[in-house]
Amino acid sequence: IHLLMNQQEQLYEQVVPLVSSEKQHSHRQQNETMAGPAITDAKKNKLVAAFIAFSTILGYLAATLPTGAGWRFFSWHPFLMTTGFIGMMGSSAIIKKRGGYANTKLHGILSSTGLMMAFGGLYVIYKHKENMGKDHITTIHGLAGIITIAAAVLPAMAGVVFLHPD
Repeated sequence: IHLLMNQQEQLYEQVVPLVSSEKQHSHRQQNETMAGPAITDAKKNKLVAAFIAFSTILGYLAATLPTGAGWRFFSWHPFLMTTGFIGMMGSSAIIKKRGGYANTKLHGILSSTGLMMAFGGLYVIYKHKENMGKDHITTIHGLAGIITIAAAVLPAMAGVVFLHPD
């Protein structure tokens, strides 16, 4: 967990200057038109860091349960799914709300990373089922997972076409 936290701190140190260097004019205009109190950039940066840290820790815990099971090949499935969907995609949604060129690029990078992590988690569970000689997509969990990944691909493709900042 200590190693994961160090990696998250390094990622946060790389993300904050990118996000903070953006001009704040359009951000202030958006905040003034939103209902409720304005959320400062510092609070958004903390929220992004919290999403990534929380999802990494939660993914690690889900991957190593039950207690004593340790890390195994299957462990990559819950870790990658949790970190990809909650950490990367959740953070990218917050960053996109800030607007601007650099934030749109960072949104795309984090969303794409989250989607690739989800595909990695899908590969792990597919391979695990193959190795165990079990059938695929036999539970509601499996069906929901396939639907969720398919539903995440469509906005990703639309984002490449409509939100590409270059």
